[in-house]
Amino acid sequence: SGPGPSPALNGARLLWAAADASSSTPPYSDSRQGCNAFPANFFAGDVALIQRGTCSFVIKVNNAAAAGALGVLV
Repeated sequence: SGPGPSPALNGARLLWAAADASSSTPPYSDSRQGCNAFPANFFAGDVALIQRGTCSFVIKVNNAAAAGALGVLV
């Protein structure tokens, strides 16, 4: 019957990385791709939605995790 709910994600939202305008610095024109560090606690207990491309998945996930993300969807 499929997996049950995950208590670790209760109340978590899916937060689009583009909502952060402060980390869009060269050489990346915007924060949608998650290649720059996000502000501290930007994702604070939410799941980060990050656009694919430009930098590696490792960089994207590390940046989101450092900003408090519980998970990342690329």
